[in-house]
Order: sequence, then structure tokens, then C-alpha cells
Amino acid sequence: MQARKTIKEEAKKLMKENIKNVFLVCLFIGIFYTVFEVITSSISEYVIWAGIDRQELSTELKKGVKEAYDLYYSLTKKETLLVFFDIIPIIIASFFVLPRTGFFLKQIEGKKPAVKEFFSEKRYFESFKLKLLIFVKVFLWSLLLVIPGIIKAISYSMAPYLKYKNPEKSCGECIKKSSDLMEGHKGSLFIFYLSFIGWYILASIGLSAMNSVPFIGMYLSIAGNCVFSALINGYILSGEAIFYKELTEPYLLEKYNPEQKNNSIKDNQKPFEEYGTENNNDPFDLKEEKNCQSKNDGEKGGEES
Repeated sequence: MQARKTIKEEAKKLMKENIKNVFLVCLFIGIFYTVFEVITSSISEYVIWAGIDRQELSTELKKGVKEAYDLYYSLTKKETLLVFFDIIPIIIASFFVLPRTGFFLKQIEGKKPAVKEFFSEKRYFESFKLKLLIFVKVFLWSLLLVIPGIIKAISYSMAPYLKYKNPEKSCGECIKKSSDLMEGHKGSLFIFYLSFIGWYILASIGLSAMNSVPFIGMYLSIAGNCVFSALINGYILSGEAIFYKELTEPYLLEKYNPEQKNNSIKDNQKPFEEYGTENNNDPFDLKEEKNCQSKNDGEKGGEES
């Protein structure tokens, strides 16, 4: 799809222009997430396996010892109860959703935001509230099947951008508007995400090789994962921000081919023309503007007749 290719090229270009700050912001979020992930997994591991010899348990299981099976069953139950520990790093990272969103929106608006601008956005509670509501909604849809959950996650992906641009709107309104905004465009964003799968495959091979290094392999793998995540997330988030701008404004056409901007919207040549308007950058007002315009056109037609 040409739109995806153009967005990726623009995202790569913008990222290169501010690579140091993009890398540091994404690295900070990645390290913050990784630290809590290591802490929570270590606590969970200790609670489950404290005082138990795994090798001995494995040997007894192979021999069919009943007590070993009972112990293994109790450990499995305990592991299930402690699954909430895996959610803690996600909860912690959710506090940075709006500051991160603001950083990447500033970048595609022609600025070169510094790291301090990321930390100056202190909308942590709003970020957590929005992300929690999205998580609950996606989780409930996932109870039906995995695919509906994925579809809804993509539908709600523009909610952070809408919330950042419209702080007076509630989280529920932003999620609903994101779903409306993504109508007909979910496939495009899904393909955009999917186009990075090759990088993740290569990274997993490299990280596995690092992990096999004696003594320091685990630490090398963790460090390599943080660096890779910072670079690839900066790339993806830059493209995601451009995707949002394309949904709400004629961003790429206005930048590269301004004389064809109006014609492209009119002739259905712009990939995201459905919600783009030349004079209105607030997606919350699009329906109202269309209704007013239709009403005015009707009045003019009546006068002419």
C-alpha cells in the first residue's frame, strides 16, 4: 500500500532528524518497563519456587510420584494467582502514554522536542485512566475471541492522540471518537504494524545469540533488547503519529504536494480523506461541521429555486 510506504519513509526521515532525543525517550520508557518486569518476575519466581528443588521435582515427576504431582499442581495454582504481577510493568508504563504522545506529535509538527519536553508533560493520571479504560474494553472484547480484541485495540489506538489534543474531552469520548475515526482504516494501520515483523524476527535471533554468551549472556540480552526496543518503537510511534495526522489533517499531501491537496480529497485519492478537512483540525467537530454545511447548502438551494 502506497500510503504505508510513504508514512514509513516520512517517519524514518523525522526520526533521523531528532534521533538522539527520540532514542533517549524510548530508551527511558523501555528501561523503566524492563526494571519493573525483572522485579515482578523475580518476586513471582521466589514466591512460587522458594524452598523447592526443581531438579528433584522433575525427577520425581518422571518417576510418577503422587506427592510430586500434588506439589506441581499446587505450584501451578499459585502461578495462576500471581499472574497479576505480569500486569504491573504495563500499568507503570501506561503513566507515560500522553507525554510520549505529545513528544511525537510535536516532532511531526516540525519541531525537534528535547527530552525535557517529554518530562514536562505531567499528565500521568490522565494517561493511566485512558490506558486502563482501553485495556478493560479490549480485554472484554478478547473474551469473545482473540481477533475481536485485536480489532478493538487498533480501533482505540488513536485515543491517546485525541486526548492529548483535546484535554477537555473525557477518556470515554476519545475512545469512541477513535473508533469512529478508524472506521475503514483499521486494516491500513494493522498492515503498518505488521510490516515491522521482520525486524522483530531478526532481533529475536540476535538476542538469542547474546543470551548464549557464558556468564554475561542474560545481561547482554536485556541491554540489547532495550536498545532495539528504543529504536524500533521510535520508528513505529513516529509513523503512528503521522497516521493520526493523516486521519485528521491532509498532512503528507499538504507537505509534499500542496497544490493537489483539495483535488486529492475531493477525488478520493488521499488514503485517509474520509476525516481530513482543510480548515478543521478538530475531529470532534467534523460531524457538526458537515451537518451545518448540508443545512446551508439546502437553504441556498431553496433560495435559488
